[in-house]
Amino acid sequence: MTLTTNSDHLMQLNRDTWGTPLEVYKWADSIWQFNADICASPTNYKHPIYFTEKQNSLSFNWRDKLQKYYPNKNDLWVWCNPPYSDPLPWCWQALQSKVGVIMLLKYDVSTEWWRLLDKYNSRFMPITGRRLSHIPPAGIKASSNNFCSLLVEINPYFPSLTDDRWHPVSYGEMK
Repeated sequence: MTLTTNSDHLMQLNRDTWGTPLEVYKWADSIWQFNADICASPTNYKHPIYFTEKQNSLSFNWRDKLQKYYPNKNDLWVWCNPPYSDPLPWCWQALQSKVGVIMLLKYDVSTEWWRLLDKYNSRFMPITGRRLSHIPPAGIKASSNNFCSLLVEINPYFPSLTDDRWHPVSYGEMK
């Protein structure tokens, strides 16, 4: 049995609040032109329109909320870097949101959320070339991930991209 110290526990809790590397977001934004960051904090948001834990994006319909900011826009896209410790509720919400969603997730094919996203024809884009270094909250020492990451596209506008559902992206392309 491995003993977990209080500082190890705090570190894990803080891992869920680590921010997206800016070059990853900028690369994705250049393609999808995001309308909001749906899972952010006041210190790690990537888009001027963002929703925090306090606002609880899991409690409202994303399309309805964004229509208040973009009343005449139909093709809405959001960025979502959910807590890696529990992305499943975010995956469910993204599938029901009726907006385009790009999620940054841990590359783990053994999970329930992976099977869910695969079932609904999401597009998987593993990030190759290196592991991402997320941005830690203030006061936390930066460290690298011990896993690879991927982007997942949930596209309600063209939901059956079955011929192009696996599209690796080199980290070098993001710089």
